[in-house]
Amino acid sequence: MDETRIDDAAQTPNTYTLFGVKRMWLIVSAACLLAAAVLGWRGQFDATFVTAALGVVAWFLDQRNLLRARSSAADIEDEEAKVTETDEQA
Repeated sequence: MDETRIDDAAQTPNTYTLFGVKRMWLIVSAACLLAAAVLGWRGQFDATFVTAALGVVAWFLDQRNLLRARSSAADIEDEEAKVTETDEQA
């Protein structure tokens, strides 16, 4: 029964991808930074601020997804270790 839980956990979708692309939020963040630079160069400072703020939010989302993926991978490893310990003891 423990093996089915590990198999289910291993088959869960990776939380670190968005639309099948790894680090999508980092790409969005970089695009916002580039757009903010262009808008700042053109003198549209209100739009520059909004675009830069959206870029910061995208960067934080990328970091959150990275931590979530690492946490779920560590949880799967812990479950596998528990199963092998119980199998060795039995």
